[in-house]
Amino acid sequence: MELNNENDIPGDNDIEGDGEDTNEKIADGINDSSEKNSSKLFTGLPHSYDDYVQSFMLFCRSANINDAVADKFLHFSKYFMPANNKCPGDIRTVKSHFEKLLPATNELKEIHFCKTCESLLENCQCSKSQAKAFGRLQLFSIKPQIKMLMEKYKDALSAYRDRLSQCENGVYMDSLNGSARKRIIENIISLAMYTDGLKIASASNKELWILGFTLLDLPMKIRFAQSNFIHFAMWYSDTKPPWQIFSKDMNKQLNDGIKTENIFYAFKVLQVNADMPARAILLNCKQCGYTPCLRCDVVGEKIGTQIHFSNREIQTTTRSSYYQLLNKSLSSEQKKTNEHISVKGKSPFDQILRIPECITGDIMHSGYYGPLKNDFVEILKIKLVKTAFDDTIKR
Repeated sequence: MELNNENDIPGDNDIEGDGEDTNEKIADGINDSSEKNSSKLFTGLPHSYDDYVQSFMLFCRSANINDAVADKFLHFSKYFMPANNKCPGDIRTVKSHFEKLLPATNELKEIHFCKTCESLLENCQCSKSQAKAFGRLQLFSIKPQIKMLMEKYKDALSAYRDRLSQCENGVYMDSLNGSARKRIIENIISLAMYTDGLKIASASNKELWILGFTLLDLPMKIRFAQSNFIHFAMWYSDTKPPWQIFSKDMNKQLNDGIKTENIFYAFKVLQVNADMPARAILLNCKQCGYTPCLRCDVVGEKIGTQIHFSNREIQTTTRSSYYQLLNKSLSSEQKKTNEHISVKGKSPFDQILRIPECITGDIMHSGYYGPLKNDFVEILKIKLVKTAFDDTIKR
């Protein structure tokens, strides 16, 4: 399968933008026009029982509400709702139903591997250099999640695709992978891959990594809603995820598709959204040094203790030039000596990603940090500028 270019990443603050409160997040997680299989909370309400359960769980977690207080909220809500409402009576009922709404998962796996050769211990050929590591992996089935979204937003998907296909120059204008999306003539479900990790607690060395997708064919307003994120894998360990060990099963899912209304839609991952450390692991490339960028051929020059980069002599990396770099990195002669190669080896997701076109710019970590970030902060302190900026975004 072949793939392509750029966009944004999903997250808690990406539903309507920064600065929103919990109520706005909850409201945006629900789509009024969507048809739900579950029953209504009460007659005349456009939202379903499922909507209420998901939103209430988000509310409790966002506000750090314990079970005792949650029960009081539920009793209060139920009392003031119309008769014959289906509001759950206690938090245990909410949690029980919420678990049923979670995406189907495979059995939790315990992975014992070697960090040196990045393979399972039973396949490790290292002797003295073996570095044992351990982690827990949870894989999710993406088919039912995508099918649910397609059924839920059937009309919105159809209308959105029709509208974008008529855009000027025939390109999907509101997506940075738009030209790539337009070139694919087969029926596809276009996805943006996202991955990142975070520490569970400041006093712990354990990290939780998530890998999942955003459905790019959804309208922008609902594309990045929390409830529309497609979960694929979770990794819990004190080491970074060794994706290559279990990427075979993951690629198998992505080299498939779904059939709906007698039409088969193939899965296509058009872009990768990740910060530089996460992207380096996913694509098996360098995140710093003389060649920190896979998307261009820029090579830094060491001056004193710093590496400097030319801002003029840059050429975009192509698919063929990427494979030339890959072959060089795999060459035993150059592997240990050539530090001017950005590629460390083959990506575990090479089968389903079109590298380097699929790589998005890490604007949050490379553009909005340092002097540029400070300038933005100072400029936006001016009320007139801030208002004009907000009005432009709203339009």
